Amino acid sequence: MTRSYVVTAILGAALTLSATVSARAAIGLGTQFATVTLEKLTPGGMYNLTQLRGLPLKVINTGDAPVEAAVDIEPPAPEELKEGYEAIPDPAWVRIIPARFTLQPGETARCDVIISLPDNQSLVGRHFQMKIWSHTAGEGAFGAGVVNRMFFSVGVPGPESLQRAKRVAAVYVTDVNVEPDTLYLTVPRGGSVSLKRLRKQPTIVNKGSSDITLRITEDSGGSRLPVPEGYVPADGYVRVAVQPKNIRVKRRSLRDVDVTVAVDDDERLCGARLAHTLLLTP
Repeated sequence: MTRSYVVTAILGAALTLSATVSARAAIGLGTQFATVTLEKLTPGGMYNLTQLRGLPLKVINTGDAPVEAAVDIEPPAPEELKEGYEAIPDPAWVRIIPARFTLQPGETARCDVIISLPDNQSLVGRHFQMKIWSHTAGEGAFGAGVVNRMFFSVGVPGPESLQRAKRVAAVYVTDVNVEPDTLYLTVPRGGSVSLKRLRKQPTIVNKGSSDITLRITEDSGGSRLPVPEGYVPADGYVRVAVQPKNIRVKRRSLRDVDVTVAVDDDERLCGARLAHTLLLTP
């Protein structure tokens, strides 16, 4: 299965929370970590972000006193969930190594973030969100810390990728059409007609801002689109020759399609009203 890894946001962005605990010392932690989105992960797979993408979690002591720090994985609250995602069911799926350490003022710790998914096919198609909570630890420590978010999808693209695909498909629906989209012909039994000779060629109109290439295929069984009222699917009795079958239409232009329709020489077809559908796909 092909895996893809998508990293969003900007590396090196640091968020610091600090609080003064005395006149002489300040405690603060910052992190350097991208908002990471992983797609098409495999059930049972293990993913180390440092090895895969060179993305360790960096925890920085931004204060002027030594601190003991810890990193925990937590599920987000319902109001924190991004649309299309659910909270990670078990924080144990993700390990931070090291998860606890001491930092001197200005010192940075590099932590590996490792995802280990259960070998469970029911996870396929689901999208998960989690929080990486880097914070001070130890008795009497002031609760300074930073939250980073992480997202991953199992076996499928993430919701954002799916939405982008839908938007691309919508562009085709909106910007490309066939005129006319329905033709009514009288064809002799055992004969054929050329739409070009009848001057009834369908025209593909590309109103978009980009060139497109479309493939023309047949759907003689009417399985994808309904047939007009009073007609029945051709069921193989009609043969359609299309030239070209792969057609390129430049942006903001149109192109005719040469179509020839032939009907079988079968007595049962006398007076029959048959429907034959051509499909255009990117």
